[in-house]
Amino acid sequence: MALPSSIDVSKLSIEDFAYWYKATFISNYDGDTATFELDLGYHFTSKKHTFRFMGINCPEVNKTASRPAGLLARDYLKALLEGKPIVIDSHKDEADKYGGRWLGVIWVQQSDGSWLNANQEMIKAGHAVPYNP
Repeated sequence: MALPSSIDVSKLSIEDFAYWYKATFISNYDGDTATFELDLGYHFTSKKHTFRFMGINCPEVNKTASRPAGLLARDYLKALLEGKPIVIDSHKDEADKYGGRWLGVIWVQQSDGSWLNANQEMIKAGHAVPYNP
């Protein structure tokens, strides 16, 4: 599998590739949290691994005021990911208030073979805002 075309691999070290996984989309709770099955290689998989999308924040689906926008973001993300080849660049957030969630930059292969950064697509589509805690 080729790397996403928008990454300059000449500037990356071996550690930058340590936690990239081929993945299969399972479900999403909202517009910035999704569950995947990870292909760990050598016929090993990790079933149901949840990732918070790194660097973005979407409206919440459980809050009355933001619920309509949250549902739109959730549905847009599902359509973006479902049934498509996915690669996740994963990061552990040790400072996270929830005890260390997994964060991910989610790459989705498009029908023309190119790779789309789903995190940035959610912002571009108006369903998310940049988030840097």
